[in-house]
This record gives sequence, C-alpha cells and structure tokens, in this order.
Amino acid sequence: MRLGSWMYGACAQIAVTVFTVCGLVLALPVVSLFIMVLNGMQDAIFVVFSILLLLLFYALGWIWAVSFAREWKVKLFELQISSLVPLAGILYLYIDSGVSIPELIHDWHEDGCALVPPAFVCLCTCYAMVLVPVYQSKLWNAMEAGRLNAKAVCTVWGDLLIILVLLAGMTWICF
Repeated sequence: MRLGSWMYGACAQIAVTVFTVCGLVLALPVVSLFIMVLNGMQDAIFVVFSILLLLLFYALGWIWAVSFAREWKVKLFELQISSLVPLAGILYLYIDSGVSIPELIHDWHEDGCALVPPAFVCLCTCYAMVLVPVYQSKLWNAMEAGRLNAKAVCTVWGDLLIILVLLAGMTWICF
C-alpha cells in the first residue's frame, strides 16, 4: 500500500465526516422550522429527516472523495482499507474505555459530545465500518461504467438505506 493512498483514505474519511456534521448543523434548523409547521409527531419526523440528511451528506461527501481518488489513481482496495483506519481508531477508544459494547449501546441517557449520546456515535461508527466500503465499491463501479448520473447515485443510496435498516434491525434484535 502506498503511503499517499493510505493518507488520502484516512484524510478523506475525516473530511467526509466533518462535511457531514457541518451539513447537518446548517440543515437541521431549516428542518426544525418545517417540522414545527407540521405540528404533529414532531420527534419521529425530526429523527427520520435527520437520518436521511445524515446519509445524504455522507453520500455526497463520498461521491466527491471517490471521484478525486479515481483522478489521483488511488486503488479501490487501498481507499477502502485506509478509510477504515479513523473509524477503527474511534472504536478502539470505546473499547479501551472499559465499557462493553452492549452496555454502551443500551446507555442512551449519558450526554456525550454536543449532547449526542455516546451510544449513537458508537452505533454510527459501527455501521460506517460496514457501509463505507460497500458504498465506495458501488460508487467506484458506477464511475468505472461511466454512468454516474442521478439515477445511479439514488440507486446506490437506496441500497445503503436498505443495508442500514438491516443493520439497525439486527442491532435491535441482538442487543
């Protein structure tokens, strides 16, 4: 593995995460105003919109990152492995804290960074460890075929939503 490819994947993961958080911070006030107008089932609608926006911004960030990786001749396998390094580092911090993963997943009442429960961050990190390589591979193949249009991106995003629902369902059943 070339050092440049490894650095690109790790930096791309961090940059996409920062882009996603900034996008959510800017978009959630608009969603909140829209939800207040609806005036019914506010929490459920807010959660659904938040998760969809989270996935949308994450998907857009990875579209840009994968297209740059293709321009810079980074191999797909190197991009996938190196982009998992920051996620593995976050999981290591959770495991090193001494709290078991089942305990952490059930503890939704402790405040973490910016009032986000550590359980949510841990679950998002675990899900990203599965979703990121799949998403990168699907985008890479769509770009290779020269068919990266809105329909292809929506199809890939829909596949990711299905995988995410399955992962969340398995987490709910197992824990």
